[in-house]
Amino acid sequence: MEQDLILAIILVATALIAACTVSLVVLVGLPYDYLCATRPAPAHPGRTLLDKSGIVLRNALGSILIIVGAILAIPLVPGPGLLIAAAGILLLDFPGKPRMLRKLLNKPTVLGAINRLRRAFARAPLRVD
Repeated sequence: MEQDLILAIILVATALIAACTVSLVVLVGLPYDYLCATRPAPAHPGRTLLDKSGIVLRNALGSILIIVGAILAIPLVPGPGLLIAAAGILLLDFPGKPRMLRKLLNKPTVLGAINRLRRAFARAPLRVD
């Protein structure tokens, strides 16, 4: 019984650290104008099998981050839930993604936290139009 509890705590801590690390890499690595309406859309020439497998892996990782973020966003559960969910949404490919991200990032607390992270890594603040 005691070993199961210790194992569960280790697994939860590992998942939290992994989710925070991936979220940090995604949020800091974004171009500052990623959500600007005037930013040109990227061109997608013919995709290879490697490109398609990368898209599948990125969507799977994004889905996992959204689930972990939703769990951490529950009141009384410690952790940066909304930031992790935002990083998960950034990784997904679906119609309406920019609109959903703008709605999420228009919350001053979320955008402020992201920009504090970006400032700590000497990156320009994220702009949302």
